[in-house]
Amino acid sequence: MMGKRLNRYFKRIFWCSMVTLMIAGGLMGCSHLPFMGSDKAENKIVKTLWTSGEQYVAIEKQERPPGVVVKPNERISEISVDRIRDALASIDLHLPNRDKSIALFNDDELRILSEYIAEGLALAGPNEDVTFAIIGHYVESLGFLKKRMVTAGRVFCQDGQINIIFGDVHRTLTETMGIPEDRRLNPFMVGTRSGSVGMHEGMLLTKTGGEVFGKIREDWLFFPIKGPEISPAPLESGVAAAPPETKGAVSAPSQGNVAPVPETKTSAPGVNQVTPAPAAKKSVEERLMILNELHNKKLITDEEYRAKRLEILNEL
Repeated sequence: MMGKRLNRYFKRIFWCSMVTLMIAGGLMGCSHLPFMGSDKAENKIVKTLWTSGEQYVAIEKQERPPGVVVKPNERISEISVDRIRDALASIDLHLPNRDKSIALFNDDELRILSEYIAEGLALAGPNEDVTFAIIGHYVESLGFLKKRMVTAGRVFCQDGQINIIFGDVHRTLTETMGIPEDRRLNPFMVGTRSGSVGMHEGMLLTKTGGEVFGKIREDWLFFPIKGPEISPAPLESGVAAAPPETKGAVSAPSQGNVAPVPETKTSAPGVNQVTPAPAAKKSVEERLMILNELHNKKLITDEEYRAKRLEILNEL
């Protein structure tokens, strides 16, 4: 009799253990990718383009925060890897207590992100975003040792612009007794259209000599899909240069080969004087750069910045 009771007791323990293992396995299956913490997060993923440990680049369903009107993204058949790399390489991060800015992404990060973000934007539909989280080794603002830091964001195209919304920016990854953070409790935070999220210290600035970008928020940048506008070469005498095939030839005054205009800026009757616009007005790129610097230095308000930026872009 005693043996039968022990037998039933051990059977009960066995089946309870099996049920516990099945439940645990199910929970692990819901977070098979390091950046997922729930079924809800998993259901957002459309396609994973690249993953390495906790890092990833993926196509997700378009984010639609409550109360925010989100229009479909612009569908582009292809975009070059170089275009994405040039945009990402133009971003510097200015941290507190530092005299100089540092590059937001190192060379390895640029190589990976430019390839897979370009692929993702070419594959994503109008109701899909590209998200990423990548880890690099950087020196903290007050330290000397390199720390593992993650930068995560959301990328999509609208109105001829590449939009990048950042979440975590150079967030230091911590370990406890050699054990990494539980990503289900501390997920990587990508950007959101509804407002700033994640750990984001410092300010995103244009790299010296890099491509000038616009800002919708401090964590939301945009670049033209086709690349920056190329300013015409400076004119030596304030007169438009003739096309290469007509150099040395006699051309009509209307083509721009007119003697320099006196200080009174009056011309003889009947002469079609051409005044080149680039010599009298700064290029769009230069004006956006100046506007961006004024905004970063807090010399103009956010409303003034947005209004003036829109005015400049409307001239394109």
